[in-house]
Amino acid sequence: MGLRGSRVVNARAEELSKKGEFQGRFDYVISRAAGKLEEVAKWSRGFLKDSGEGPDETIPAGTLIVLKGGAFEEELRHTKGLNFVFSVDVTDTTFQGMDEIYNKEKKLVLVRYKEAPLRRQN
Repeated sequence: MGLRGSRVVNARAEELSKKGEFQGRFDYVISRAAGKLEEVAKWSRGFLKDSGEGPDETIPAGTLIVLKGGAFEEELRHTKGLNFVFSVDVTDTTFQGMDEIYNKEKKLVLVRYKEAPLRRQN
């Protein structure tokens, strides 16, 4: 994929959020099939660096990126209502090599936070 300076961590967010070595260390958190959007937003907050310029100029650092499918309007509403969420944007996405039906069902959700993420969430 040509990713530089990246690190993949395959673990449960609820467990990692208790480990200080992961707090405030990541430009982005990317999630799929992890749970309700508002819960993923809570778990992911502490992992992210402060908002600002990230490695991808179109997505600022400190952004949660979630792949969602199906009907999740209620989850969007709950997530937008969280006091630490600045914005929630939904965009269509296309996976090359996947049929049109699969692509229609999946969306990318970008969650940005109001203030610097908490460094500890014990």
